[in-house]
Amino acid sequence: MGDYVEGTVYNRIEVIGGKKVNHLGFDDGGTGEFEKMLLSIAPNIGDRRKVRLSIELL
Repeated sequence: MGDYVEGTVYNRIEVIGGKKVNHLGFDDGGTGEFEKMLLSIAPNIGDRRKVRLSIELL
């Protein structure tokens, strides 16, 4: 895992529990690198960390 991960940001309506919700997400192509990156920052339930995220449009 590097210092960055590439993927696609999306905005779509999904149905969760019978309710329509606006879902913003990030698709890393199924590699799981984005989730791993977030888990490395806050690995335990209840963890909180102040971070600075940078986004570069490709």
